[in-house]
This record gives sequence, structure tokens and C-alpha cells, in this order.
Amino acid sequence: MLSKPENKKLKTDNATTSTETLNEASPLAVSPKRVLRSWLKELGLNAQEKNIETNPELEIFDAIALVEQLKKYDIGYTTDKVTSQNVQDTPYPFILILSTGESELYRRRNNDLQQFDFSDNKWVKRELSQLDTTAIVVFIERLPSKQLNVRAFAKEVSKRSKWYRPVFFLSLLISITGLSIPLFTMAVYDRVIGAQNSEALFPIAIGAALAVFIYLICQLYRSYILTSVGNRFARDLTNLTFHRLMSMPLMLLHRVGMVNHMNRMKNAEKIRSILIGPTGTGLIDLPFTLVVLLVIALLSGWLVMVPICMLVLNYLVMKLITKYTNNALPMIANDYQDTMIELAKNVLLLKSGGRVYGWVKGLQRMNQENSRQNFLFAKRNGLTAAVGQALSMLTALTTIFVGIFLVLNQSISPGALIACVMLIWRITGPAQMVFSSSLKFTMMGSAMRQFDSFMMVNTENNELRLDIPNVNELPSISVKQLTLRYNAEAQPALSGISFDIEPGEVVAVIGPNGCGKSSMLLSLLGVLEPQGGYITVNGKNLRQYDPQVFRHWVSYSPAETNLVAGSLADNVRRAKPEATDEEILNALLKAGGQALLHSIDNDINAPFFSEYNILMHSIDSSVISLARVILKDASYWLMDEPLSSCPAVTKNNFEQLIQNMKGNKTIVFTTHDPYLIAMADKVVVLDKGNLVYAGPVIKPEAAPEMEIINGPA
Repeated sequence: MLSKPENKKLKTDNATTSTETLNEASPLAVSPKRVLRSWLKELGLNAQEKNIETNPELEIFDAIALVEQLKKYDIGYTTDKVTSQNVQDTPYPFILILSTGESELYRRRNNDLQQFDFSDNKWVKRELSQLDTTAIVVFIERLPSKQLNVRAFAKEVSKRSKWYRPVFFLSLLISITGLSIPLFTMAVYDRVIGAQNSEALFPIAIGAALAVFIYLICQLYRSYILTSVGNRFARDLTNLTFHRLMSMPLMLLHRVGMVNHMNRMKNAEKIRSILIGPTGTGLIDLPFTLVVLLVIALLSGWLVMVPICMLVLNYLVMKLITKYTNNALPMIANDYQDTMIELAKNVLLLKSGGRVYGWVKGLQRMNQENSRQNFLFAKRNGLTAAVGQALSMLTALTTIFVGIFLVLNQSISPGALIACVMLIWRITGPAQMVFSSSLKFTMMGSAMRQFDSFMMVNTENNELRLDIPNVNELPSISVKQLTLRYNAEAQPALSGISFDIEPGEVVAVIGPNGCGKSSMLLSLLGVLEPQGGYITVNGKNLRQYDPQVFRHWVSYSPAETNLVAGSLADNVRRAKPEATDEEILNALLKAGGQALLHSIDNDINAPFFSEYNILMHSIDSSVISLARVILKDASYWLMDEPLSSCPAVTKNNFEQLIQNMKGNKTIVFTTHDPYLIAMADKVVVLDKGNLVYAGPVIKPEAAPEMEIINGPA
């Protein structure tokens, strides 16, 4: 460990050595990418280091990219300011990110602090006082492990332990100063009114006013801390959840369902609302009711047993009432949400098919059931609140009733009795809030367990999938005995599929609806992982490639194009965010979008797609989808029904495009259109998930058995 004199030196010399520190540190500071590579090597993570070195997507690399890579590699980290304590506590090498954007690499060896000298590739000794205290330090908390963390939520909370101490002391001060009004009232009754001593009123009032002022300041500051912590925690938890969702296999995401994903994103908001709301405040204040009970005991002796007994009674009654209320918890909420999502997705189909009436009737029934369940739950919630209020009033009345006898026996003063009654509300308020919020705690516990189980699910990112494809090389594809099931009970979507695609070939995947064409394309893209067989790309198993880099290497066009509100440029630019307007315009012209451009007077930045007319542009969407593929200009194209609805001019442009790209791109597309099939070098015919034929395109008159290629559209 570093010695105590060094600790003091770090604190006292910072002001005088900041300039000197920057001057001395800068020769050893390099780009974050170079530092991260050396850091990963030092940690023994050689596969991750090679991934950083060969990844063409990381040419621009800053501090944000650095932490994103740590998330990708499942390396637990934390960021902080430089202090002697955190430097002493870390067992791993750490990175300093300077205000200039450059970074430095440090480690501890026994009692020495060392910095890596990139010019000589060796570690040199440094003094603790030479660290730039204005920099941000990145510490390693844990290395990647196959043993998944079963208490991920608790670990995230523990990272924010710094707020516990100030909230504890503020709550203690609030509890103590909250006694001021009851004690002031007691003093007025006993020392001013009872003793007819008006001179004592002024100093008592001054003391009470000061206590109330401190009480308000503490309340405001505690609210500020809880709000800040709650908002930051919800933000970080949401970002972590979203990042985790995006790294999960597509099949798993589809199996779980959209509503469950939305609920996961809402878990952070549930926790935030509890933490910074009345329930969280009541939970924090509840332990400090011991201070109030102690004061009541000092003022009135055995009278303190009344609120204690009533607290126990309150707990038992509220437990029974809450159980009764929770039994009426609405169970239709998820089904109702699913229906709304499905309605939003299929509104055009419903209106065009004239089937709105059936949906309206079904929605009315669901609305009625949803209203009934919510009304029953609200009614029982009202009962819970009423019983809680009644128990609080009963506690106060019982205290007055018992206290009257103590006053008559001259065991306590009238002022003490009045103060005790006022203090009762300092006990019953937080207790009632906590006891009546068991449903919220149940929801919070469920959210925590859901988060823990969610974080235990394996993602696509692991140390076995870090190879980088050669993006300048045309891919050759080999599919061997590929078998894919969406679930254990379903028939296989693909069964024992085998075929090869040479670099630069154009391949059409054909067959009737539901035969597995889209599943085949998604498997080639790597977002669906088969249960049997494998796919190799340039001689290497597809599962060995870094998923993100591999998909950047592919231009993929789905059967249903997702459009966003905004301009035409906004929609096309989704494939390549850094594209210029000229590049977008050229891509649209190559995709046959002349008519679309004419309709907007060639102004691709005009607000063309609004939230109300996105669904009305099915023809435009085919052109936009093809333009996205062209704009991305990858070596490997995968297109699902590329010209499902488009004018003849777009087909002509597509034919010309395919002819120009033969030998320059490896292209695979699905279709029912004989016109498009004729463009291909090779055809793969599927039927009910089985391979019927794979080879050169055969003219229908030469092969009657190939009538399947003209199957239903």
C-alpha cells in the first residue's frame, strides 16, 4: 500500500503541481485506443486486444468508445476522480483520461505506482502526487467470467453507496429538528401559560424557529440528493438494459415478446418513482421513528407503550388488508398492451380489409374487463387508505385517553401529553406509508429479480466471437446441414440445408410462402443461430466473427421496410449516418426513385414522411430499402423480397444494378418473381424448410419439376 505521507502529499501538493503534472504526464499520454490495447494485454485479454487492433469500425476512438468496448467485452468498470484511496484499493491496472482527450496507463506493483511508457514499451515509476487530479480514472471492477452474476442489481446499487451517508445524517437531523414544534408547544403550555411567564416565550420561539429552518433545509437537500441519485440510477439502469437487449440473440428477443421488453425498460422508472417518492421517503424515515419513541418515553414514561402496541396492530391489520387488495391486482394489463401494439402495427391492413368492426368489438370487451379490474383494485386501494387513516387516528385517541389519566395522576404535565400526541403523527405517518406500500415493494422486488435474471442471459458478445472479417474481400458462403427451430414444439423452419455461394455470385432463394426463405436470410446475416449445422464465411465459422462488425459488412434489406417520421434523407441515411446529400441522391437514382424524387421536387431534406402517412408509402418503402443497401455499399448484400411492390422503372434499375454488381458483390435475395430469378447465377429452392434444389438457374421448359419457382406470391 502507499504510505500515509504520500496520501497527505497528494492533497497538499495538488494546487502547486497541477501544471507540472500535466507537463510531465503528456509525453506518456497517447490515444485511448492504444492505451486500451495495452490495458487489455496487461489483463491477459488477448482476444479482445486483437479485436480492437483489427476492427475497422474503431478508426475514430474516444473515451466514449473506450467504455462502450468495455461493455461489449463484459468487463465491469467504474469511473471516478483520482484520489489516493481509490488508487490504493484497485488490484488492476487503470486508465487516466485527460482533459486533452489522451489517456495514460498505470498500475500498482507492491508499494510502487508505475506508468506505462509507450515510447520505450516499459513501465516507469511514478509518484502519487504526479497524477493529474483533473483527469477521469477508469477502474476495473471485474473481468469477463462465464459465471454470471446472480446479484447484478445489488451490484449496481453498491456502486452508488456514496449517497447513503449524507442521506443518513440528513434524515437524523430531520428527525431531531422535527421535534421542535411539539417540544415548543409543550414548553409554551408548561413554562409560559402554566407559569404565567411571558418572558420565556421569546427565546423558546427563537429556538423553535431555528430548528424549523434547519428542518426545511435538510428536507430540501435530502430531496435533491434522492432525486439526483434516483434519476442517475434510472438513467444508468435503462442504458444498461437497452445495451443488454441489443446484444441478445434475435430469436430470444422474439420469443420473450415486445411487452416484456417494454416492461424491462420501465423497471428503472418503477424503482426511481419509489426511491424519490413518498414511499421511499417514508421508508428512510421509518428507522428514525426510534428517536421519536425515545423522546415520548422521556416525556411520558410508560405512555410510549401505546404507540408501540398500535404500530404492531397497524402492521398486522395492514398486512391482511394489503393481501386482500393485491388479490384484485389487474391481470389484463399485458394483454391490453399487446392488443394496442398489434393494432398500431396492423391499422392499415384492418381498414383496407374492412375488418374494423370485429376489432372494435374485441377491444370494447377488453376495455370493459380492464375497467372492471382497475375499478375493483382502486376500490380496495381506497379501503386500504381509509383503514390506515383510521388506525392513525385511533393511535392518537388512545394516546390521549391513556395520557389523561397520567395527567390527572400528575405523572406527566399537560404540555407533555400534547407534545406526545403531536409526536404520534411523526410515527404513524411513515409507518402507514410503508405498511400500505407493500405492493410497490413487491413490484420493486419483482423488478430486481427480473433484472438479475435478465443480466444472467448470455449475449452474442463473448471472447469466442471476436474475429474481424476482411471487409475488402468478397465473401464466399458455405451452408452445411443447417437446421433451425424457433421453439422445441414447432416444425423446423430449416432442415438440413446445404449449399455454397462463390465470391461475387448472385443467388436467388425461392419457394412458396412459409418455406423458410426469410429464416435462411437471417441465418446468413447471423442474427438467428441454428440448432444444427453451421455457416462458414471465407472459410471461418460465422459464430467466430464479431457480430457487430460482421453486420456492418453486410447490407441487409428486410421484407418490411421501417420508415421514420422526417425527410427522405433521414430515412435513407439510417444505413450510413455520415452520408452526404449527394451520396443519398445518387443511391435513390440507382434504386429507381426518380418518381419519388420528382414528387418532392428533388428536395430530399423536405419533411416528406409524417407520423400520419408513413403507412401509406408501401411503394416508396421498396425504393428506400434498396437505396439503403446501395448507400451502405457493403461487399455482401442480403435482400428479402427487394421489389415486392414497385413500379416497372425500379425493376429496370434493379436489373441494371445487379448486372453491374456481378463479380463485385456477393448478393443473396429472396423472391417469387421469375423476372428477378432470371438475373441470378444460382438458385436455392426451399419447400417446407427442406432444400429442393441448389444450383444454376434452369429454364422452366428445360426442367418441369422446377415449377415451384413460380409458386404463390
